[in-house]
Amino acid sequence: MLGADVGGTTIRMAIATPHGRVVELRRMTGANPYAVGARTALDRLAEALRSLVQDIDPASIDLGVVAIAGWDPRDAILARGLSRAWRAAGLACPCLVVSDLEVAFASVSPTGHGVVLVAGTGAAAARIQDWRTVQVADGCGWLVGDEGSGFWLGQQAVRQVLASLDGRGPRTSLVDGVTRSLGLAPDASGGPAGTAREDIIRAVHGQPPVALAVLAPLVTEAADAGDRVARRIIRQGASALVATLRAVVPRDEAPAVVVLGGSVLSAPNPLATLVQHDLRQAGMESILAADGVDGALALALRSLDVEPGSGVPPGRSVS
Repeated sequence: MLGADVGGTTIRMAIATPHGRVVELRRMTGANPYAVGARTALDRLAEALRSLVQDIDPASIDLGVVAIAGWDPRDAILARGLSRAWRAAGLACPCLVVSDLEVAFASVSPTGHGVVLVAGTGAAAARIQDWRTVQVADGCGWLVGDEGSGFWLGQQAVRQVLASLDGRGPRTSLVDGVTRSLGLAPDASGGPAGTAREDIIRAVHGQPPVALAVLAPLVTEAADAGDRVARRIIRQGASALVATLRAVVPRDEAPAVVVLGGSVLSAPNPLATLVQHDLRQAGMESILAADGVDGALALALRSLDVEPGSGVPPGRSVS
């Protein structure tokens, strides 16, 4: 069986035996359709599939579960493109497409019911029943949503840096970190060249918008070091993520399982700590998701083990 987690930053794919032992694993550049466009996403996905099966007989794979961040099952172009990529890799087995939220949940949950909050490049929450998403909050993409995500943190950092440089905001240590991360080297005087707002603006607009997600660790590190601006960003991000999760929590009952996933919430940092603290204050204990590939393989195993129509994890077959 084949499991894949196609995120905005990284594609992770694996082939496993019917007992769940991984025999092949690949990591490649991300392919979120919202982040890089449908054509680029499909090209990268096709390349990843070819790489994964190059040393294995594709006919030996009996099922594939692919989680794609930003996937819209109503998008016929994406569905046809994935189907072509699947066949081009020599795969003839069924391919079930699920959400990255579902694989994050399935990677650690002992039950098919609960809620999940994922914050990586983007951010979203979902309520899960019988391993199926029944309600989603946020996940709207970098342009109109994804509050508290890695992109959002990077965007807030740049905004605060620009405000600091032109006098609209307080001083912040983020100026130096952001300037250097954008490739603006120190000048002869020892200070960062490009502290001029025009240089930063030009550098930001010269790259894809979601590239700002790479600045997220700068914010958490600055907050850890005591920077007030960074701490304010972290507090706002944590509040936004908790609000996103609470939107999918049933009002009349506490969720059986709360899963937290994504690079922003999985690593030890002040934002993840705040989110977990706020959830405990609301009476919700959380567990951290494992790798999304583990979740995809877990869903594949469940699909292979159950009778048709008796709770098979959902997905849109594109093969």
